[in-house]
This record gives sequence, structure tokens and C-alpha cells, in this order.
Amino acid sequence: MRVLFKLSGELLSDESKALVEDKVYSMAEVLLKLSENNEVAVVLGAGNIARGRSWHNKVLADEVGMMATFVNARALYNAIFEISGEDKALVYAPFDVAGFARRFDPVEGRVKINDKILIFAGGTGNPMFTTDTVSVIRAVQLGVDFLAKGTKVDGLYTADPERDPSAEFIPQATYKEVIAKRLNVMDIVAFELARENKLEIRIFNGTRLENLKLLLEGKVKYSVVKA
Repeated sequence: MRVLFKLSGELLSDESKALVEDKVYSMAEVLLKLSENNEVAVVLGAGNIARGRSWHNKVLADEVGMMATFVNARALYNAIFEISGEDKALVYAPFDVAGFARRFDPVEGRVKINDKILIFAGGTGNPMFTTDTVSVIRAVQLGVDFLAKGTKVDGLYTADPERDPSAEFIPQATYKEVIAKRLNVMDIVAFELARENKLEIRIFNGTRLENLKLLLEGKVKYSVVKA
């Protein structure tokens, strides 16, 4: 199975937003285990380091956010290397960052994912695009079986279940249904790209690392969005 995980950077930090070594190593261990029988790629957000929602200069906020993703990506790469004792991962970006990341080439990526965990940093290289958007783009370029979108809840609901106890779980929906019901799967640019490319999205609770394995085994609750 070839899958790209879109995960929150907050999985690697504590309440102070600082990187926690144990959490970085825990994620590395999970991804290494998954990569034994699957082809794995991951896009990490950087909300644990920088969030630009309240910034007045949105371009600057996005630029800071893009650079922050390199911190998470490099920490994860180093942990994978130390645990495995091998060069089992690659950090890709939309541009070369000497000593830290190489520019992503889709043809190379489809080959490298056979025996490497691909970690994507730097977003699209442009402001105004979220990590959701780059997740969809890379998933399509890699030809994954599905994009696994980690959220704070275990799938799609008719409303925010953390605010509305009457919210109903939606096990499966089409792109048209998600748009019509205004379900917030991901930002609209990312979602439209997924729809146009018929990319299957599986939405699951990404706050627990063990759910990554359970998702691939079909043993955890999740929702599916597809054509």
C-alpha cells in the first residue's frame, strides 16, 4: 500500500509548543514499522512552531510557517536515521536546501518511496498555500492509494462533534456531498485539487500515533471521501 499521511506538527510537541525528543522518536518508530510493508510519505504541519492566523502580514506568516516545517522534517529524519542506523528517509522540498533537503522530483519520488520514507517540507514554496494543499499535490504526484488526513476527531461529521454533541458521523461521502454540506475536510484549494484528480481521502483521528497503523489495517474508525 502506498499512502501519504498529513499530520499535525503538534504531535511532536508539548503544551509549550517545544519539540519533545521522545515524541519525535515515537513518530519515527511508527513510520519505520509501517514502511516495512508499505510505501510511506508524510507531510507535517508546523503549528507547533508557528501559526499565522492572527498575523496582519499573511505573506510573512506563510513564509515563516513554510520554514518552520523544515524543523519538524529534519528532526523526524534524524530520529529515523538514529533508530534504524540506516538512511531510511529523505527530506524533500520545492527547492534545494543544502544539507537539509533536496528539491522534489516526482519521477525520482516514485522510485525512492519503494525503500525510503519520504518527508515533505517547505510547502509548495509559495505563500497562500497550506500544508493541506501540498499534501494533495504530492499525493497525486506519487500516485498513492489514498491520502490519510489526520484531524482531532475520528472522521467526518455533520457538525463539529467537539461543539455539537448531536453531530452525526459520516462514514463515506462524495466530493459533491462534502461541498454541498459545507463539511470542512481541508482548505478549498486542496479539496478542489483532490476532487479534480479523484484522490481518495481518508479522515481519521491523527492525535494518536497508534492510529496510523490501525488505519492501514482497517481497525480504526475513519471516513472516506471519494468520487
